Amino acid sequence: MRYHFVGIGGIGMSAIARILRSRGESVTGSDLSVTPLIDDLRATGVKVAIGHNARNVRDAEVVVVSSAIDRHNPESLAAARRGIPILHRGEMLARLLAGRSGIAICGTHGKTTTTAMTHAVLRAGGIDSGLALGGIDVGLGSNAHDGMSPWFVTEADESDGSFALLEPSMAVVTNIENDHLSSDDELPGLVRAFAEFLAKLPEDGLAVIGRDNPLAASLASHDLRPRIVTFGFDRDATVRAANIEFSGFGARFDAIAGDRLLGRFRLRVPGAMNVQNALAAVAVGHALDVPVRAIDAALATFQGVRRRFEVLLASERVTIVDDYAHHPTAVRATIAAARQYHRGELIVAFQPHRYTRTAFLAREFAAALHDADRVYLAPIYAASEPAIPGVSERSIGEMLGGEGGQVRYTSGTDDLERRLFEEAPAGAMLLLLGAGDITDVAARLAERFTGPVERRAAARA
Repeated sequence: MRYHFVGIGGIGMSAIARILRSRGESVTGSDLSVTPLIDDLRATGVKVAIGHNARNVRDAEVVVVSSAIDRHNPESLAAARRGIPILHRGEMLARLLAGRSGIAICGTHGKTTTTAMTHAVLRAGGIDSGLALGGIDVGLGSNAHDGMSPWFVTEADESDGSFALLEPSMAVVTNIENDHLSSDDELPGLVRAFAEFLAKLPEDGLAVIGRDNPLAASLASHDLRPRIVTFGFDRDATVRAANIEFSGFGARFDAIAGDRLLGRFRLRVPGAMNVQNALAAVAVGHALDVPVRAIDAALATFQGVRRRFEVLLASERVTIVDDYAHHPTAVRATIAAARQYHRGELIVAFQPHRYTRTAFLAREFAAALHDADRVYLAPIYAASEPAIPGVSERSIGEMLGGEGGQVRYTSGTDDLERRLFEEAPAGAMLLLLGAGDITDVAARLAERFTGPVERRAAARA
């Protein structure tokens, strides 16, 4: 088959394209600009056109689009006119998993890291699993791997409902919160969607559910066919953590299943949030009979996912951390992780992502940012949304007391970079948060403080 991907530079699209190419399929694509992800695809033989044009689909037999591609895209229109099948990214992912035993990782936060950790655990146990990841696994240097075993680990996206297209053997739900919704009134429907997803698992399957999040935990009370395992810090979790020690941007913890100590595990990625992510990976590995020693080795050497508390620079002058956090819960957890390891001044630069999210969660963002010593707010990264009158980064900042106290407003990313470079005190940690182009600010700051720093692109929102 000849596949053409519209928006091939997206992190999820590129993962699918890489796997198809590794299987010997003919793959082409298009996107608006060249990125390291596109460079990597081209190195595998994928032809990528820059710019969307109807002629790009002339040889295609299947056209793949993501949720970011609207129906007026010239390539989508050309495919429709010619009768070329158009598949959503989720449909194409479901085809990739056909005939494989899927392990789907879903939830509002933590699914990318949990997916990568789970894949690492399986690898350490001698299971050459497939992988489709919404980020770049630092150890693999990639977001995709086809694998030779029947197992395939993938992120499952609830934001566009595409996770409902998958039919995995196992599923992990990390947590459920309001991220892509316009009202809390929609939350019961989202919980039902997760419950329906888990209900499709086979009777001999496994549902691994986060116990620490109330909405996720509620799924365990639904009438589900598969075996249910819960994980978390809660004392009633099936797999829980105890005796946690945080040090050196990492942690050690005991994992206990029921009344039995599974073992003591090591992490080199920071924060309580990553202990929770690791517990899910431990639960899956244990279910697949991966030896405890192999699970520990996998977690102890796991280097994380790019833009998930990615430490770009750690020096006496300054520590710079780049993180994808763009929801209040993730912002709060990332700041809490930073506090666990850093005793100096904590400066948070935050770029809100989408007008709708900012309008709906401004108060929650302000509360999450409150624990920073100083907050620099960049203009909203729209992600193709139209502006909403009266909604801006100041919607968050005014709830923190406005300009002059804890808050500093910036006119854009260039201004943010300049001010952080000039105003950061010695010994400070700079935590740059957001799903937009604030990641470029983090990379440039690391270079300004030390010299050139090699970066590879992470997820594009």
